[in-house]
Amino acid sequence: MWTSSASYMVSVQIMARMIVHIFVQTYTLWGRATLLMQMTLHHVLALVCFGFALVYGRCHYYGCIAAAAESSTVFLSCLQAVMAFSTTKGPISGLLKAVSGILLWLTFLVFRMISLPLWM
Repeated sequence: MWTSSASYMVSVQIMARMIVHIFVQTYTLWGRATLLMQMTLHHVLALVCFGFALVYGRCHYYGCIAAAAESSTVFLSCLQAVMAFSTTKGPISGLLKAVSGILLWLTFLVFRMISLPLWM
């Protein structure tokens, strides 16, 4: 009913991101075994759920809502990159941290704290 080529592509993109992130997190969380296990389990479960949605052509609406919740991840990644790669504490790195942090909290508030409880 709520399945389209766009919702199919969203599912494929989320699955691709999950596969890539499993390898990235293995590197970034190497010394933190418990968090690595939790995040790997999270990504594997997401792959299974989105995979079933693709195979059976169902639940794409919920997959798109769940994918919208990942909007805040973009700004989280930007914030982490600025913090990891800025070698000086100049005004540009401070501005990038502030903008990324503000956008992270705004998208987290809108797409996770407000919208997720509405469809659950």
